Amino acid sequence: MKLQPISLHLLSPYMMGIWSYYMDHPEEELPSDLSVFDEDAANVRAKAIANREFDDLRLVLDTVLAHDDDWLDEHFGMELSEILRVEPVQTDTVLHAILRRYREKMWPGAGPIPPEGPPGVELVDIGVEEWRRQRAASRS
Repeated sequence: MKLQPISLHLLSPYMMGIWSYYMDHPEEELPSDLSVFDEDAANVRAKAIANREFDDLRLVLDTVLAHDDDWLDEHFGMELSEILRVEPVQTDTVLHAILRRYREKMWPGAGPIPPEGPPGVELVDIGVEEWRRQRAASRS
């Protein structure tokens, strides 16, 4: 089976609401009410659909959420907070909880994520613009 390469960094431009939240609340870890992200999730959904990246975004999100906190560091030498550009740094456990909220709001009723993540997906450590160029070239 040929793997579908998707930029790991696709999360960054879409999850700026998480970055914004921690810029405004630097002392807070996990918000007590995750509904603070619901409006941003709706905006992300609309933007990803408009950019024709909605399915790709879900594949990246599901792949990240399928793995434990150490997976990104082991495979890419990065923490999730680095990918999302969250300062002050939050643990992957905290960020996974927030990303699960985005998933619930963007894909209601999506069901469980396969234990190893979506089949046929390979996350790659290339910039989003480069990935978009490669994707466009492979489709033409």
